Amino acid sequence: MRMRKKILLGTVVSATLALAYGFVVHQPPAQADGPKNLQVLPGSTSEDEVRQLMQEMSRALGEACDFCHDDDNMAKDTPKKEEARDMMRMTRAINNRHLSDSNSEVTCMTCHRGETTPTQ
Repeated sequence: MRMRKKILLGTVVSATLALAYGFVVHQPPAQADGPKNLQVLPGSTSEDEVRQLMQEMSRALGEACDFCHDDDNMAKDTPKKEEARDMMRMTRAINNRHLSDSNSEVTCMTCHRGETTPTQ
């Protein structure tokens, strides 16, 4: 009887350790720090670069971060973020197609000048 208890206990301990080891070893790796959900900017864009660009956009539109972002989840997509992405694509296209041979560049400030809606 004692031998059965020892075998049972050994089996339970072994199974528990095997499950614990499997859980630890097979955990998905933690996400790397840095910007999440970049869709227009290159994936290699650093957090500092994203922060600087977002500050420039904030000044150009005269708005705080929560104008486009969800305060609880900055990476979450919102309608304003989608609009901002479209505007980034537009300015990139203008610069690449029409201003690539010049020293000029279109930015958010070019049209917005501190306002959410560009004035004429």
